[in-house]
Formats: sequence, C-alpha cells, structure tokens
Amino acid sequence: MLKLLSSHWLKILIILAIVGLIVSVVLRIFTPTPPPPAAVIKTDLPPIAAAFKFDYLHLDIPDQLDVFMNTTPQSSPLALAQTLADQLNLTASPDLASYWLSADGEQVLRIRSDQIISYSRPSRSAGRLTAGPVTANPDQATFTARQFLTSLDIYNLTDLQLSPPQPKFLDEQATLEPSTETPANIYEFTLQQNINNLPLITNDHIMPNALIWTYLDGELYRADFYPQATNWRKVNAYQTLSLAEIEQQIRNNQYTVINVGRTNPFTDDRQLNQLSTITFTVAQLEYRSNSTNGYVLPYLHFSGTGTDQNNNKFNIDIITPVVATNN
Repeated sequence: MLKLLSSHWLKILIILAIVGLIVSVVLRIFTPTPPPPAAVIKTDLPPIAAAFKFDYLHLDIPDQLDVFMNTTPQSSPLALAQTLADQLNLTASPDLASYWLSADGEQVLRIRSDQIISYSRPSRSAGRLTAGPVTANPDQATFTARQFLTSLDIYNLTDLQLSPPQPKFLDEQATLEPSTETPANIYEFTLQQNINNLPLITNDHIMPNALIWTYLDGELYRADFYPQATNWRKVNAYQTLSLAEIEQQIRNNQYTVINVGRTNPFTDDRQLNQLSTITFTVAQLEYRSNSTNGYVLPYLHFSGTGTDQNNNKFNIDIITPVVATNN
C-alpha cells in the first residue's frame, strides 16, 4: 500500500514538473522581450543637414544579435598609464604630472587632457615626417606594431584584432588625414577587441583599444591607448532591423556622427551644416559600449563622403543601432 502511494505521488510530481516546464516555455515564447536601453554615445559633433545616399555593397545582418552588459568597471587613465609605464620601464617625471620618461629621455608616456594615454619617442621623430620619399614596407610596419603590443604583455592578441596598415598623411600640426590626394607618410593600425566575431569599441572616446602609428619604413612612431572595460555578460538576443529600416532611421536623424575629416587638408575646417549631399559607400556591423549605462549594443557603422556647395569633400562616419532601443 505504501509503495502504491509513493508511486502515485511520484507520478503527480512528474506531471506537475512537466506542466511547469510547458508553462515556462509558453510564457517565454509569448512574453515580448523588452527593448534594450537607450543608445548612449558621446560626441561633440551635431547632426548633419544634408541629403543622404546609400551606395554600399549588400550587407547580411543576422535576424538576431545579442546585447551585452559590462561586468567590470572601466580602467582609469592613471591605472592604465601606470601599467604601461611599468611594462615600458618608464619612471614618473619629477617635474611634470602624469608624465613618465625613460632613463635616457628617448621615450615619453603621458596622460593627455582628453584622458588618452599617449606614447612617443620625440627625439627619434624630429624631421622624419618631412624627410622626403621613403620606401614603403607594410610588412615590416605590421611586424613592428604587433611586436610592440606583444612586448607590453597587457593585451591578449588572440582576443584582439589588429587591423591591416592604413596609409595616412600626418601634417606638421600632427593632424591625421586619410591618404587620398596627399601621399601617405605614415601607417595607422587599429587594435580592437571582438565580440561575436564583430569589432567591439569599448570607451567613451568612441575609439578602439589602441592606435599604433609607424613610419612607412616600419619604424615605430607613436601609440595611443584608451581606458576600457574588458568583461561582458549576455543580456538577451534581440530582433534586428532591416537595412531599409536602418536607412530610414538615419534619415530620421537617429544616428551619431563620430568622425568628420577633410579629404583635402587645404580645404576649410569641417562644417557639417554646409554639406549638401553625403554618400555612404561602406557599412559594417560592430559593437559599441559606453560607460554611461554599461550596455554593449550592435551598431551599423557607415562611412562615406560629404560634399558642400563649393564641392569640398569631407570624410563622414556615423553609427546607428541595428536593434530597436528605448530612445
């Protein structure tokens, strides 16, 4: 009799467990996933008053993309600078705050006013940019950039992506421009973390983990480092917008301008309100994080060229979320 009762209650418990599981699955299916929080990206650039044109290669966007949350605080500029100084065997300057120097004075590390940590070798840089034609060696430049980052022992290059060398023109005022009409005199490398096989931009400056510059012959010129958060947890998977919805989102001014640069260094300074047309020719998916709310959202990054009424050309980069947000 006792065995029969035990068997009876066991069956009831099994049935209740199955019913509970079914209810849980049904609720999960029919309960809508709340949209991720508002997309927060800091920028000092206003929206663009211009007609947009889209002329990029077809881009496949997954039906769903994950949203993540930062689980570690962003590293402070001072903490990152001190770590870099230790790795580079630099000591704090007795005269200048937030400066570290090598014993021979050949290497300088400093925290800039915008909280970016900059490394340079001033004595080796004198006259190099205007020294005349140099035989370009992109393979040596890539080797130099990778070797420099590996020597620091703070970046795991298996989790980070070092971009191919990008030819750039650096003028005497240290203003970088893409090499188009002006011959390149420097290579730029971008170091950034990937998440779900997409680039991850991880700080308020809307920049990658680090930027490395070499001369065309491969010698190291300069490096900038950006404080960042490093650990993330998945919040949820969200339905993505279609390309048509994303393009309409941009026309509705739901985007952020992250870069404007002149294609000709002799034109006037950037003037977004004077651009008449903008044609976007490149689009790529990427994740971006901001310490304001700690969320990591997928964005579509558009690059193109703007033209003003005087036919001056400007390089334009904007970003817009690819999932619906609480904006």
